[in-house]
Amino acid sequence: MRRLINGLLLVCLVGMPTVSWAETSHHDMRHTHSSAPAEEALQHATEALARFRDVAVAQAEGYVHYDGHDTFMMGEHWVNRQVLRSGPCELTRPATLQYLVIDGQRTLIGVGYICGTGTHETPAPLLFGADVAWHTHGPAFCFRAQRRLDMQAWAEALPNALTPLTWQELCQQWGGQPVQRGMSMLHTWNWIPQPQGAFGHENPAIPFLRASLSVPSQEVLDSADGQAALATLRLVHGEVVWRYRRALPVVNATPAQRQQTEEIVADAVRQGTQALAQMRTGEAQHEHQRYLEGARSGAQAWAHMQQNVLGVFSPAQQEVLAAFLASLHEREHTPGEHQHSAGR
Repeated sequence: MRRLINGLLLVCLVGMPTVSWAETSHHDMRHTHSSAPAEEALQHATEALARFRDVAVAQAEGYVHYDGHDTFMMGEHWVNRQVLRSGPCELTRPATLQYLVIDGQRTLIGVGYICGTGTHETPAPLLFGADVAWHTHGPAFCFRAQRRLDMQAWAEALPNALTPLTWQELCQQWGGQPVQRGMSMLHTWNWIPQPQGAFGHENPAIPFLRASLSVPSQEVLDSADGQAALATLRLVHGEVVWRYRRALPVVNATPAQRQQTEEIVADAVRQGTQALAQMRTGEAQHEHQRYLEGARSGAQAWAHMQQNVLGVFSPAQQEVLAAFLASLHEREHTPGEHQHSAGR
């Protein structure tokens, strides 16, 4: 258990080697996992969908930002329910448009295709060729207040030794309706950098653009300093609040444990906000070391927060909590297999 818990804690990054920070331009985007047909389809879709740079046009054509959320590495999901209900996926009719507020301007950054399971009627992989990997959601969903929450992580974690609660009961506690339905999805990042390629599930450029910072290269993102910067931005974004609040029912947290967790997280978010201010100042003044010191400070606040939160719970709760949080991370960053058979 100790190894599992320690694996989730970010190591102290001060004094580790640095890598030169380099902004990635749109023309430098690497599509390392795509083929020529995928590139051609992406270019066609980008040109056909450029009109949605004007949010008013998107609204006029039925796209709505129902949940009001700005997800950490995917931005805002503006959903067109008519497209969702229309049947087969179409290259120039995405189910969602992805927007992000950059320097005060709501900016079109990409799109999302949502399809049923792979059949002859819904040939999702063929939109960009067979080599582009789609990811899967569900089959456990919670429909609540115009929002569809993928409950698969809870379905796998509940019930457990700490609670007899099922994912369906949890969904109902949240005022939602449990539904079982498989779904395949693909994001394409047409108008902003994507250091990992235009077809990545999530886009690590988004947190930097949101914070008005330069987008690092993939080499930097893979380094300790790049991970420190991402940890700081994740802390400031407040995503950690969502993660822990969703994890608390899984470990059957007491009211006192809930309050302690909220206080620890709130304090860490304050520290992260201060660290981000230092990163921005360093970048604005071309003081790379100051930028890095800010990023490392935020990453340390993130690591200390995780340690302090674990200390709130019993050993049995710690093990379940660590495993559940790890499953959220893996679910968000590991594309699922989307099977398709042209013969069906």
